[in-house]
Amino acid sequence: MKKLILLSLLLSAPVVFAQKVNPDNLPEPVKTAFNTKFAGVKKAKWEMDYENYEAEFKYNKNEMSATFDKTGKWLETEYMVLPSDLPQAVKDYMNSNFAGFEIKEAEKVETADKGILYELEIKKAEAKYEISISETGKLISRTDANSDEKAKY
Repeated sequence: MKKLILLSLLLSAPVVFAQKVNPDNLPEPVKTAFNTKFAGVKKAKWEMDYENYEAEFKYNKNEMSATFDKTGKWLETEYMVLPSDLPQAVKDYMNSNFAGFEIKEAEKVETADKGILYELEIKKAEAKYEISISETGKLISRTDANSDEKAKY
């Protein structure tokens, strides 16, 4: 029985992970939208992220990723930022609500539906969180990295 369960997990594993996509096999609306939004990008690595297309590329000296749906609608763009470059409202929120936490990683996320967010990986002693904060300093979500328990606000 254990072998059967393990085998079924192994067989379903490729479905869970992102799948690489040859740029020649992208739907035309996705190609057009990407080339319009990120004119001049010559090289991008593409993957399927569930039913969406995600490109990783370099643009304006930043390593970025952008996600589009199959119709070519842009969904979001992400890139790393320095904690010192976070907006003051985000810094103020952190100082008030997560005093003493170290920002391990910070990303700026521009989205089609939620505007600009900042996704932060933070740590203090054993406490580890992944949080999303709006550019105005409002907490959007918090995930406890030790338990994967997610709360949306």
